[in-house]
Amino acid sequence: MSAIAAIVALALGAASPQATAAYFTAGKAVTGNSLTAATLEAPANFRDDWSSTAGHRLSWADVYGQTWAADNRVTTGVTYRVTRHVGSYAARDIYSGTGRSYTDSDPRPSSVRYVSVAAGQQHTLAIDENGAIWAWGSGGQGALGNNSTANSSSPVKVILPAGRTAKQIAAGNMWSATLLDDGTVWTWGYNADGQLGIGTTQNQLLPQRVMFPDGVDIRSLAHVSGYTSTMGVVDTYGTMWLWGYNAQGQLGNGSFAGRTVPTLVRDLRVTSLALQGSRAMAIGLDGYVWSWGWNRDGAVGNHSNVDQPTPYRVTIPNASPITQVTPTSFGASFVLEQNGTLWAWGNVKVDGHAWPGDPIQVPKPDLTSGSRITQVAVNHYAQVEARLGDGRMLRRGSDANGWLWLEFDNTLRDTSVTAVAVGGTYTFALTTESTGSRLWQWTPDDVQQVWSPTTCPYSTRASGSSCVWDGELLYTLDYTYQNWRSDYSVANY
Repeated sequence: MSAIAAIVALALGAASPQATAAYFTAGKAVTGNSLTAATLEAPANFRDDWSSTAGHRLSWADVYGQTWAADNRVTTGVTYRVTRHVGSYAARDIYSGTGRSYTDSDPRPSSVRYVSVAAGQQHTLAIDENGAIWAWGSGGQGALGNNSTANSSSPVKVILPAGRTAKQIAAGNMWSATLLDDGTVWTWGYNADGQLGIGTTQNQLLPQRVMFPDGVDIRSLAHVSGYTSTMGVVDTYGTMWLWGYNAQGQLGNGSFAGRTVPTLVRDLRVTSLALQGSRAMAIGLDGYVWSWGWNRDGAVGNHSNVDQPTPYRVTIPNASPITQVTPTSFGASFVLEQNGTLWAWGNVKVDGHAWPGDPIQVPKPDLTSGSRITQVAVNHYAQVEARLGDGRMLRRGSDANGWLWLEFDNTLRDTSVTAVAVGGTYTFALTTESTGSRLWQWTPDDVQQVWSPTTCPYSTRASGSSCVWDGELLYTLDYTYQNWRSDYSVANY
């Protein structure tokens, strides 16, 4: 560690008549209310002792004990401030007070904590607490976004634009998408049907920005489940923009031609959009369920099996407010009400009803505790997972005749499930426990925690259990005495 003794005193304004201010020029005290230049001693012994468990322990000597302070009767009123600087990140004040020591606990290696998960057909994405995206599974066509087509059985970091963090993610059939903190949409991976929305059909190994007309601000990504080659977003006005594969009319614009750039869906505004296979569903600003695209087995809900290229309004009997819609690629549709009631229609047998019947309720266990379903996930293989408000899970069950119902899943009974996702043959669940959050992955035969990489703050890199600072980690210490401030810097590593 090398200390930098660059010392400057700055005038912060004229002293009031009542204030006693010390002025220094070439080390000599002068009177008056102006300052031309000053050179002072920095607080001695500004130390940085590293502890892998406690962080950086910083300490510095007493300004009051220095010669210039004694000569000018500086005995009270000094406030110290420590500021941390890392690379191009904005400086952050981490301490202000009269003490002469501080422990900066942030720059420590830690295990990543995931806060969001999206399951594609052959790969998975997760956002961590710092806004980074991690990807694993099949890297074919660049789906992992790390400039490679190699598969990875453990999470690898997606290469995002410098300084940007992710707010939302979506994973389809070997392609991925994210909405970043600056409101831009980026996609990568498989692109044969134009599902990346970048104007070409070339695969992309790194995230590429999707362009929208001037004045269009994106609010959310479509919820994408596994097997699909269509993508869409909802802007701040509730307008939908879709692109990609469209052979069954799932772009909702009245045609069956695919598009490689975002295409406006007219005359309908929505709060959310969901896509799977060649199907699309949305919750309108009017509160109704809208459905379109592939219509095998009456999946659209319009009592026919003819593909629907524009949104069709589906009536849910005696419905409370709708909170989620879930199309599937096997010809069924699911709708979740705010009161926890789950409805289904199309290629699914529920309570003695099958196509072309109207939406019917999916039976579930007696929830005597008063809990309700708050989220449902359904994949390409008719695997159904539901999350209850009390942290328990329900999953697909069926009787000897194949009629759908839901039963308790006690696999994660000692945790509180906060989100579920299904993609391909895998199920994922985010859980919250006293020690933090964890992400679980399981097949019908196994369940295990998703490996959590060691991470370091500010996008520095981990080396084993330590953080490696590729740039400069700098602490600056300044102290204020009435209306003067003196700044000192110590560079570490």
